[in-house]
Amino acid sequence: MRVNSVDSTNFQMALKLNPQKMPEKLKEKPMEYIIALNEYGDRIKDVKIFDVVLEDSFIPQVKRIGGVDGKDYFKALKNEEKHLGKSYEVPAGFDGDTAGGFNPNEPAIFRSVYGKDAEKKYSEFKKLGMLEQAGELSRLLEKEYVNSIVKKARNESEIKLKAFEKQIEKENLDAAIDDLVSKYELPEAEKTNKKSWWKRIFG
Repeated sequence: MRVNSVDSTNFQMALKLNPQKMPEKLKEKPMEYIIALNEYGDRIKDVKIFDVVLEDSFIPQVKRIGGVDGKDYFKALKNEEKHLGKSYEVPAGFDGDTAGGFNPNEPAIFRSVYGKDAEKKYSEFKKLGMLEQAGELSRLLEKEYVNSIVKKARNESEIKLKAFEKQIEKENLDAAIDDLVSKYELPEAEKTNKKSWWKRIFG
């Protein structure tokens, strides 16, 4: 099995193993585990932005390629899960008042990607093994990331379209005014100068 370095420039595979630490740890596992891990790597090879990393243990990390903060999204998800559905209180006001409520029952990533289907999808997710969960999380993060890029591009396109429509509207108005003035303009002798009145006013 080829071991991908966590620092490698080979981004073909989403599964990354630390080549200094994991080979020795893998020797402790049976051949069935090695084969299963290799098959798992093949199943998530289409994920391009978020890697499943086995750094120095068999507890997976999920990290964004090129992420400078080194954030482990899998660990963050597990921390979030501890608070799901539980009540919370936050300070409010100056007299020791508090405000509170209940945390959602599903992690934010599930609500973001699946919307009203978040509960069902999260229920399915919880039945997966740890590695499979990490792989699914990497897919979800990639989907959310791509969706955010598409949304941003759509918003920018709409802004550009509105600006273009305004420009066309202005040009149409200018043309209409030109037509109106040329149709009803004063005779040449009565003009104060060659510049039409509306151009003197509006530039």
